[in-house]
Formats: sequence, structure tokens, C-alpha cells
Amino acid sequence: MIKKILEIKDFAVFKDFEWDKHVVDSQGKAVCMQDINIFFGRNYSGKTTLSRIFRAFELKRGLEKYENSSFKLELSDGSTIDEKSIASFTNPVRVFNEDFVKDNLLFIGNPEEGVTPFAVLGENAQIESEIQELKVLLGSAEEENETGLYLERKNAIKRYQEAEKEIREEKDGLEKQLKFKALDKRTGIKYQSLLFGDQNYNVAKLEEELKMVTQSYRLSDEQITELKASVKEETKQIPHMSEYTLPSFEDINQWIKAIVEQPIMASGKIEELVHNAIAHKWVEEGCKLHEGKKTCLFCGGEITKNRWAELERHYDEATRILKDKAQKAVDWLNEQIKIVKELYKISPEQYYQHFKMEVEGISKNMDKLRENLFTALDSILLQVNKKLEDIHSTPSYIEHTFDLSELNAIYSQIEELEKSATEYGAKLTQEQSKAKEKLRLSEVARFKEEIGYEEIVKIISEKEAVFKEKEVIKKEKEEAVLLKEQAIKAKERLRQNEEEGARKVNAILKNYFGHRFIELRAVKKDNEEGIYFDVFRGEEKAYNLSEGERNLVAFAYFVARLEDVETISEKPMIWIDDPISSLDANHVFFIFSLIDQQIVAKRQWTQIFISTHNLDFLRYLKRLHTKELTIPYLDKKGDIKQRCIQIQRFLLERQDNSSVISVMPKYMKEHVTEFNYLFHQIYRCSEDTENYELFYNFGNNARKFLEAYLYYKYPDNETNCLHKKILRFFSDGCAATTIDRIDNELSHLEGLMERGMSVSDHSEIKKCAQYILETIKTKDPDQYDAFLLSINSK
Repeated sequence: MIKKILEIKDFAVFKDFEWDKHVVDSQGKAVCMQDINIFFGRNYSGKTTLSRIFRAFELKRGLEKYENSSFKLELSDGSTIDEKSIASFTNPVRVFNEDFVKDNLLFIGNPEEGVTPFAVLGENAQIESEIQELKVLLGSAEEENETGLYLERKNAIKRYQEAEKEIREEKDGLEKQLKFKALDKRTGIKYQSLLFGDQNYNVAKLEEELKMVTQSYRLSDEQITELKASVKEETKQIPHMSEYTLPSFEDINQWIKAIVEQPIMASGKIEELVHNAIAHKWVEEGCKLHEGKKTCLFCGGEITKNRWAELERHYDEATRILKDKAQKAVDWLNEQIKIVKELYKISPEQYYQHFKMEVEGISKNMDKLRENLFTALDSILLQVNKKLEDIHSTPSYIEHTFDLSELNAIYSQIEELEKSATEYGAKLTQEQSKAKEKLRLSEVARFKEEIGYEEIVKIISEKEAVFKEKEVIKKEKEEAVLLKEQAIKAKERLRQNEEEGARKVNAILKNYFGHRFIELRAVKKDNEEGIYFDVFRGEEKAYNLSEGERNLVAFAYFVARLEDVETISEKPMIWIDDPISSLDANHVFFIFSLIDQQIVAKRQWTQIFISTHNLDFLRYLKRLHTKELTIPYLDKKGDIKQRCIQIQRFLLERQDNSSVISVMPKYMKEHVTEFNYLFHQIYRCSEDTENYELFYNFGNNARKFLEAYLYYKYPDNETNCLHKKILRFFSDGCAATTIDRIDNELSHLEGLMERGMSVSDHSEIKKCAQYILETIKTKDPDQYDAFLLSINSK
């Protein structure tokens, strides 16, 4: 069932219509369509336009000549259909409008043509019995009351939909998590490209990587920290280190040993100084200070020549040479120790984050070697210093060793590190891309474990298997129903009777309209197979049918076609567009009776829509016999209940150059008389200044209202009585003349084409409407109040 015409865009008189904005109750809540829907609107308000939307679904084709138009309908299950999904709408639709008449009553356009034939079911007991057997198997397709194969199909569809819902919920839940992880603007992988490296990351890529990664892709917190630092790095100048060369410790020990253990001849030496290193050093320095002097600077005593000779023998050439050797050894050892203290020192900050662990490993090993080398050299230095302090001593030298190959190996590692880091820097961008990929895949692996991705995929796979199983069963049941329905239609075609179709039309014309002079007859086509219907008056082909006669034939034809072989087993949506045209009062009633008895009462429909511009016909539609008709439904407990058929009424109005649908006012629903309606139109004119249609129709509306109102006020029947009654009722002669002029000029375009081409003076019409109302209020306040109550304005 159709719940709402959600929107209509740029289609004929509908420009930008929105149901939820216009079709609302007094609380602003949208009002929905019901089983039977009645639309009232004056001519050119959009009734036929609405019917054409529904006829598009009947014919399964788009809106002709309105390529840019669009519309959307909401169904009772909440789904929507629009101009793009016309072909997929499976509910049968039957529409009576002027397009239906032109397409089927061909004689209207060309008097020599006839009427499109249709076939109804004839009599054949055997075939009918076979059809009934098939129908028993099919059961009932009535909504909420299905039986047989229809019930099996319904249950299969329900189980299929439940399985589909379950799998959709699982997939939607996973999709939501994947979208958030991939595309969230705050934490999504796509928007962290500086860290994860892919600005075009999406859900599809995430799904591919989720399938690929295992937990081995997960990085430790330390690795993540290092990689995050590496992706932020810029190109660095890698430090270059020169190789440190050192003689072998065998040579060093041999060299130092010779110095430390070298003795000095004791002859000619001053005994006190030989055995006192401090005194020896003190005298040695004194000799240097007193060189060329004869007096001691310390005690003032004379330094004799013999004393100088004695001192020179003590500090002889051999001693000076040995001291010089020892001093040079000390200087060299100090220099090496100074170098060793900073030898091959490297730090992670000098290199790329990628090499941090390698740098730390080399540095740690070098620290140990540096300490060992320093200890060895320092121990050798200590022995030389002692020798230098006591040059005449002859201690035994203690050798110290160090494996220089280990130092060379460290240097080789540093050289290789420098080379690798330089190459890494040359392709830093590529290396950072690899680091970003590692970070991204680690994050994907973490996410995979966090959400239980594999378990979700397993559940979805299991539900898909169930879904496919339910789908197969559903298709089997649908196929079973379709085969039975096709078999029924095939058998019905065996007994279809086109001549019976013409007889049904004639029966309607005769029984409902009392029309005995016009009838349809089945006529064989010349020189080809088949028949067509033609219109006869007596024994002659009928020409020049009046508009009323054409409408009677057209509507009778439409009602009869609801029982043709294409429709008899369906429950279509039925749209009847303005079936009342140039018909007299009796025909208005008979059209109503035909709808009431041959369409509504038979209940072979899903939903009915009726539009009209005729207030008398609208009043008759209040009498539709629907109280005895019920519709089955399931209550909250799942029990089958019956409800009455619901009727909803709507109003179609032009507002400037566009039409809108609204809920029919209460007074029109409850007091459907032209008298009330005309009063309401005058009342609206007295308050509105924007609605062009109101002012355009004011002349007709005011004239009809005053004719009725003044007839009951002054029930005489003089010639030109309306003009006299206006002058009589409106005591202000000038105002009465103005009203009379407006009523006459604006209600008749005959002979006044220039009036029809001009724009009405809205302010003048508004004043005129206000004057009419004020006069009624003054002269007949009780009736005026009753008028206001009838239109819900008091």
C-alpha cells in the first residue's frame, strides 16, 4: 500500500511538493494515505498529473515529455519507489484518466476507429474445475490471511528476509567498524598518512590487508616508537671516522721494557742522590736553575768548580739520554691515552633511527674495548713515569697486552655502518615508506585481533550459508506459486471471451445509466484475424457522441476491464481521475453507485484513489458502503484480527503557479455542500493577498454564493433578480454596484477576452469579499456565526 507521495519535483503543476511539509494535521504531524483516498481539487489543480504518476507504474514506462521530472512514493513497509524504479514495482495498477480514454477509445480521436477490445472469462465446466483445483493448491493470497502455497511462499520469504536481516546486521556492524578504522577523520588510517603512508586508504584496502596480516606483523611498543621516530627524520650528514693505528703491544712492551729496565753506571755518581729519587730530582732541577752561576740561590753559599764537576759526572750524557727516552715514551703514551678516551665514540643521534640498535651494539662493545685498551696503556705509562722519577732504579717491567684485531673489527663495523647509513639516507623516502607500511600493517594486525575479525568473518560465512539455503527455498516456493498462477492464466485463456467483454460494458451502460441506445459490439477486423469493439447507436455505427456519452462509455469500459483476464486474478491499485464531467445529476449518482458496488464492494483491490472537482460527487463519496467491509491484520500477539476500511480525504490547490496537496478541511469532510465551500472561498479571499487562484475564481464563487444565499433571503423570481437582490441586500449602493460588477466581469470571460488576459486587482477583490462578509455579519449574525463554525473558523 502507498503511504505517502513523498515528493514531486518539476512535474506539470507540481514544482517542489513535499508531503511531510504540506500534508499535516493541526499538530504538524504528517497524515498518511489509507485504503481509500479521495482528492478534491478544482480544474488545473493537479488531479490528472497525480493520476499520470500512477499510470506510469501501470504501463511500466517513464513520465513522457517530463525528462527532468522526479517523484518519490513511500510504501507501507517504509521502502520507497521513484521514477527510476518504475519497472521494479510489481503491484498491479489500473488508472482511469484522459490518457486511458485516448489510448483505448480510439474513435474519440478518429471517428472511423473503434475501441481496444478485451476479453473476460467465459463458461467451461471442465476448465473451471481444473482452475479451482489449482486455486485450492495456491490457497488465499489475502494479506495476513494467506493459506496453501501462498502461505508457504510467505513463510519462506519471511525466513529469507530474517536471514537476510541477520547477515546484513553482521555485515553492517563490521562495515561500520572498518569504515571508522579506515576513514574516521580523527583516528582513521587514511587521515594519518604521515604515520601510515597512504592518503588514498579506504575500506577495500583495509579488507585486503586484514586478510593478509597475521599476528607476526605486530610490532612491540619499542619498535613502534622507533619506527614513528624514523618516519619523521630528515636527511643526516653521517660522521666519517678515520682508522686508528697503533703499534703491536709486543713492540710497545719491548720498547718500554728497554727504557724501564735500563741501568746507569754507578761510578762517579753522588751516593746520596742515587738512593734518594726526590733529592735527585731536586738537585737536577737546581742544576738547571744555577747553570752559569757561582752562588747557591737557596743558601747563598759558593758553588765551587769541584762541585760543578761532581754534579756533571752525576748527571752525565747516558742519564740525560735515558731520561729523554723515558720522557718521550711518557708523552707518546699520554697522547695515545687521550686518543683512546674518545676513540670510535658513536651515538644513535648521529644516525638514522633505523640503525639505533646496531649503533648501540657497536658502542657497547667499543666501550669495553676502550676500557681495556686504556687500562693497558695506562699501566705501561705508570711504569715509565716511575722510571722517570727514579732514573737510577732498575725495576722489572710488567708486560700488558691488548688484541688490536678486535679494535680493527670494530672499525670495520663502523665503516660498514657509515656506508649503510649513507645509502639509507640516499633513499630515505623509500625507507620511510617501508617504515610506514610496517606501522600500518602492525596497526591492522592489532585492529584485527581487537575486534575479533576472524570470528566475525566466520559468523558471516555461516550466516551466508543459511541465507543461501533460505534463498533457494524462497525461490522454490515463488516458482511453485508462479507455475500455478501461470497454469491458471493459461487455462483462463482457453475460456476467454472478447465478445463477453463488450456485453459487460453494455450491461453497465444499461443497468447503471439506463442507456439503451448506445452499446459496444465486437466487430471482426477486415482481412486480418481478431476483433475490435465499436460503438453502435441502434444498428448503425455511432458518430458524434456527446461529451457526456463518451464519458459514460469510457467509464463503463474501464469498470468492465477490471474483470478482464489480465486483472481478474489480481488485486490492483485503482486510480479514478475525475470521472464526472458533463454529466447530469442522475449520472453523478450512477457513477458513484458503479464505483461503490462494482469496485469498492467487490474488494478486489489493494488501494483506491478517487479525484474529483465536483462537490456533489464528493458528497456522494461520503456514502461509500465500507462499514460492512473489513481487512484482516495481525495484532501484537500475532492473532488475525479484522479492521474496518479506512478512508482519507485530501485537498488539491493551486498556490500561484504551483500545486500542493493538503489534508481536507474538517468542514468539507463533514458538511460537503457547495454553499459552505463557496463561503469558505470568499472568507479566504478576505484574508489572503497571495493566492492567485482564489482571486481568479472569486467572480464565479461570489456569484454562485450570492445566488443561493439571496434566493433563500428573498425567494421571489423577478427578471434580472440577482442584480436587484444585490442592490436590496447591500444598502450601500456604490458598494453593491461594485460587487455586482466584479461578480459579472470576473465570472464571465465571454466577450471580454482582454479581461481574461489581464491580472485581477487583488486589493479590490479583497475589499469586496470583506464587504460581503461584513454585511452578512451585520444583517444576519446568527447565520454568519454558523458559517464560521461550519468552516472551523470560530
